[in-house]
Amino acid sequence: MYLRTTKRKNKDGSVVEYYQLAHNERHPETKKPVARIIHNFGRTDELDRDDLVRLCRSIARVCGLKAADPIAGDNDSSSGFPKDLSLIRTHTLGTPLVIEALWERLGIGKILRDIGTSKKLHVPYERALLPRLPIGSPIPIRSWGFGNDGSQRCIFPPAGH
Repeated sequence: MYLRTTKRKNKDGSVVEYYQLAHNERHPETKKPVARIIHNFGRTDELDRDDLVRLCRSIARVCGLKAADPIAGDNDSSSGFPKDLSLIRTHTLGTPLVIEALWERLGIGKILRDIGTSKKLHVPYERALLPRLPIGSPIPIRSWGFGNDGSQRCIFPPAGH
């Protein structure tokens, strides 16, 4: 089960969003997954947030977990995070990290580092080549951060070599 959002465009051009509790089931004939709506929570702009928080806490209680609401100031020490911890920003790194893991598992990074070492190169060319790799990746290369600001730097941290 999962909470999904659906959007509908009105005639006037405005967009209305809805929350639904859904579960994927396989269609008996096509064998493709089909979302079955278990509950409609209604429009997101008319939804009572406190109701969803209570539902989260109820599910967490059944699972033996504790649900904290950081917006309401529930960030106590029992949630596992320090009280003075605050989130500044997040970065989506899923695809780059998977590609880097494959790069290392296939041995490409080590081979390039060994070539650089044997030729006594001090520039980590392997780190500069890695972001140029994902021609068919789900995110465009330009968003990987290589030279986006006019510099020749790469967003990837140094590999453990």
